Amino acid sequence: MSYTEYTKRYCNAKRTRFGWDVKGVSRPEELNQSLRRVMIRRLKADVLQDLPAKQRSIVPVGIDKERERECRDNITMLGAAREAVMSISLDDADDEANAANFEARQLLNQAYQTSGVAKAPATTEYILDWLEGSDPSQKLVVFAHHKQVIDYIETTISKK
Repeated sequence: MSYTEYTKRYCNAKRTRFGWDVKGVSRPEELNQSLRRVMIRRLKADVLQDLPAKQRSIVPVGIDKERERECRDNITMLGAAREAVMSISLDDADDEANAANFEARQLLNQAYQTSGVAKAPATTEYILDWLEGSDPSQKLVVFAHHKQVIDYIETTISKK
């Protein structure tokens, strides 16, 4: 079954002006029966006592000047795109509004990725410091949104 077939069948997929909206649900009983063979569902309340407490830390990191300039340029372009979106009146063509919204979303994603890549070296250094200074029995879970960031962290740590 393809992604499109799956979302149409189980996610109540609807075509919108921004693409496919797959946030709904359809045929939940059928999906439940199909997944019952391969998934075990546990409620958070049932397993929470088995999990250690979450530790969240906000760690300010520095980035090099070139990456900082890239981030600032992305933010400037994003601001210009946002102004362009805001200047489109309701009477303007939908195509123009869609194009402006698409460009703004694309720039936002680009800014998000640029900042992630810029922070990857400092983040990797922090992870290595943590691993060197911690008890070997402790575990560390690292999440990242962009593949390029995960690849950087994995490559750098595997060299050590």
